[in-house]
Amino acid sequence: MGFGSEFKDATYTPVVVKHDNRKFAAALMNVPHAGSTTTPLGKNAKNLSGGISNVANSNYIKDNEVTGHFCLHFRGIIRHTDNETDPKAQNAINLIRVADGT
Repeated sequence: MGFGSEFKDATYTPVVVKHDNRKFAAALMNVPHAGSTTTPLGKNAKNLSGGISNVANSNYIKDNEVTGHFCLHFRGIIRHTDNETDPKAQNAINLIRVADGT
């Protein structure tokens, strides 16, 4: 999975998260976003990575060549950018549910 550069062009890779002998279908986004190297952490900013604006800077890990974070979506989860579910993420999750029977 390569990194994308714009949030609007994001793709999702179906993944299975295992925790306490349970499996959860999920989807991992390929675009790091909502980060800034100049805005204080947690402060709302314009022009964040991935083309995102007016959300909190979430560049928690510095000096790793990724500005922002990657989203890991589970079934029914909402985006932090607009409080909506992401149809592309839900479609990727459904691929796992079909293949794995979860």
